[in-house]
Amino acid sequence: MLLAAASVVLPWFALADLVAGKGDPSLEYGLTQSVAHFADGTSRVVPYDTRACDCFAVATSFGLGAIFAIGWTPCVGPILGAILSLASTVENVQRGVGLLVAYSAGLGLPFLLSAMALGPFLRAFKRYRPFIPVVERAAGVLLVIVGVLVFTNYFTYLNAWTVSLTPEWLLKRL
Repeated sequence: MLLAAASVVLPWFALADLVAGKGDPSLEYGLTQSVAHFADGTSRVVPYDTRACDCFAVATSFGLGAIFAIGWTPCVGPILGAILSLASTVENVQRGVGLLVAYSAGLGLPFLLSAMALGPFLRAFKRYRPFIPVVERAAGVLLVIVGVLVFTNYFTYLNAWTVSLTPEWLLKRL
């Protein structure tokens, strides 16, 4: 069962890699092979080994997707219901389809753009990787300081002090 599921799912991962701009030419190989990229800059064509499927990774991915869907439903449901109601009451079918296409594009395009930008972002982020522990520690210290300020009710004083630093012309616009 798992072998059959992996043989169905792995080609979609190859297609996602291709859409994300990773340059994976596995479509040319009938979705049975992939290009492995290594840290030293070399790459080679390797076959998908569906027998070596990491069951934990598949289950974790499914679980994360299910949790995302549960959290997403209250946000999307009412809007989709409103769009469907509006689409069903417009004067012609083309206008209703146009509304649904616009909704679908607005929902899906950010995910597609994020997928396409992930590869270049990760390549650019490599030079900042050595600073991650320093940033994590600084953020942790800042979080503890803010927690102490909130607990002791001094955060409101900090807020009032920052408002006093705000220029008058900006305060009038707020």
